[in-house]
Amino acid sequence: MIGRRERKREQTKQGLTNAAIELFIAKGYDETTIDDIVAAADVAKVTFYYYFKSKEEIILEIKESCTQEVLSRTETLLAEQIPATEIFHVLINDISRWTEKNWQLLNTFASQRFGPMTQSESCGSPDKPIRFVLLLEQIIKHGQKTKQFRKEIDAAKIARFLMLALMHEQFSWIKEGRKRATLTNTMECCLDFILNGVTRKK
Repeated sequence: MIGRRERKREQTKQGLTNAAIELFIAKGYDETTIDDIVAAADVAKVTFYYYFKSKEEIILEIKESCTQEVLSRTETLLAEQIPATEIFHVLINDISRWTEKNWQLLNTFASQRFGPMTQSESCGSPDKPIRFVLLLEQIIKHGQKTKQFRKEIDAAKIARFLMLALMHEQFSWIKEGRKRATLTNTMECCLDFILNGVTRKK
């Protein structure tokens, strides 16, 4: 059981995170300062540095939380060896739902010059493999192993291509005012292209 002191610490940290998210959305990442965050969270500046080393570290933690929210169900299905195509459809749906709900936060990630779920998840580790791409690669390899996908394709390359395609659809949907067909439909089209190409079936 979590003690009273631990709960208080977690509440304080979450308060800082919530304040940062609201400010990043309202003012933008570059315009938001640590002073802004501590003022909004109503804590001393030293409290911020107890939990985070920098403004970059807090947004990286926000990204990690978002990544966990979006990918957790897919990772579970992969561990359960569900068919790869079914896993992809679940992932597309989860990404779309998250984006439709959190598009302003996604814009914040972009303004900080990092795409969602595409940067290493720890400060100072730019060469760390990208979690989202690794998950896509694992799904493709799972599909190859179960003979759903061709074995001769390079899973890593297809994973990177799919990641970029999905990101393009996310940002295009936002840029166009979120008024076109649902994001899920456009992302499903990307997935269909990856899985089936443009050749007409006989």
